[in-house]
Amino acid sequence: MRDIFLIHTVPMIIQDISIQVKKEFPNFRVSNVLDDYILSLFDSGNENVKKRLSLLINAIKIKNSIVVITCSSLSRIAREVDNNLVIIDEYMLKKASTFKNILVVATAETTIEPTVNGIKSYNNDVNLDVCFVEHAIDFYKNGDKKTHDEYVINALKEQLSKNSYDVIVLAQASLAHLREPIIKSTNHKEVLTNVSMMIEQLKKEILYV
Repeated sequence: MRDIFLIHTVPMIIQDISIQVKKEFPNFRVSNVLDDYILSLFDSGNENVKKRLSLLINAIKIKNSIVVITCSSLSRIAREVDNNLVIIDEYMLKKASTFKNILVVATAETTIEPTVNGIKSYNNDVNLDVCFVEHAIDFYKNGDKKTHDEYVINALKEQLSKNSYDVIVLAQASLAHLREPIIKSTNHKEVLTNVSMMIEQLKKEILYV
């Protein structure tokens, strides 16, 4: 039996992502690895983040295993550390780059730069705005998902009242569950999430199923 290792930085998303991956790949052993300290190392520079991530990957990687980074804040750095990883938002960023007017929604500040730069690495000729929902992530971490969701949707509605966009990009796995509520509350049809597109990447590029 082959292994899929999911590396997380936020404990609250582990169950949701793990359940989805296990459902799609029942013949694989799915294991979760949590490092909720690594993001704090961004304060001391990217090199410290790279070193810690490299040690973590080398500690868990075994023959024929697949390692998935589920944190968008690590996406750009992770590719520099190991070119054979599955990065949660790569497919999403590539898809987003095919649109002209893009809105990125984020609740973690560390996610903004890798998401914006990731989209522009595929297509620099885009109009891109960021809707950063400050404080929402604090409610999420404290288990108050309802207030978190209200913060995000209200901020998004306010942004959409000012400008129109071809696509909305939900930059973090912790926002993926809001795709349908956002479509219903805003009537916006193009809403991209990284979890579903990461599973598609696993199917097409790695597992060939």
